[in-house]
Amino acid sequence: MNVNSGTITQSYATGPVTYNPNYCGHFGGNACLEGPGALVGWNLGTVKITQSFATGTIIQDLAPTGGQLPAGIANNNEGLIGRDVYWDTQTTGATVGAAQGNAVPVSQGLTSPQMGSTASFGPTWDFGANGVWAMPTGATHPVLRWQLAQ
Repeated sequence: MNVNSGTITQSYATGPVTYNPNYCGHFGGNACLEGPGALVGWNLGTVKITQSFATGTIIQDLAPTGGQLPAGIANNNEGLIGRDVYWDTQTTGATVGAAQGNAVPVSQGLTSPQMGSTASFGPTWDFGANGVWAMPTGATHPVLRWQLAQ
């Protein structure tokens, strides 16, 4: 379980998240109190996530009623998730931004085509010529501009 106890800004996660507990769900019929988050597992206290997104597939090995819904941003959000944080509803399979704790508006869940459009991201995202973010031609999501120089 990954825990954010600081500040996350201008970041993203594209890799798959696998949640395969051996202590709940189909191993004895107990429901899991935790679950997967595409960006973080737990977002704690006064910490904040801004200008970030997740697109990675969430793989969850639980009985159908054995645990939390997969979450596009954080399984448990005890902190703050800005309105400029998004998840790809199609690639992650998540219908909620946070499964527990402080809710994340459903409107922050974007389709894959929306993730490939700068118009889908809020005004805090700078896609200008010298901005932090870039959307390469044909890209399925933004990248940090410094990555284009690699």
